[in-house]
Parts: sequence; structure tokens; C-alpha cells
Amino acid sequence: MEVEKCQKCNKEFGLTETNCQPGHRESEDITCPYCGYITTRRTNGVFRTFKLEE
Repeated sequence: MEVEKCQKCNKEFGLTETNCQPGHRESEDITCPYCGYITTRRTNGVFRTFKLEE
């Protein structure tokens, strides 16, 4: 698990990468679970985001 910080609302959220397939890199969306702001990152899997416990 990684901790990311949203560029729009500045809240931290959790990020995991799953279903990795070697050699198969594409741009995938990373959506802030608080405000819905979307960024992209190249990966060979898919991203799952979630709110952090306070």
C-alpha cells in the first residue's frame, strides 16, 4: 500500500496496485476517494484507492 496526496483537496488516501502483468504498461486512472479528482499513472496493473482511517 502507498499513501498518496490529492492534488486538488490535499487529503491523503491509500493506493494499491493489483493484477500486475509484466510487460503490459498502460495509463490507468487514480481517483481521489474524497473529492473524485482523477490523475493517471503508467502501470502494468490496476489501481484501487480508499480513504484512510482517521
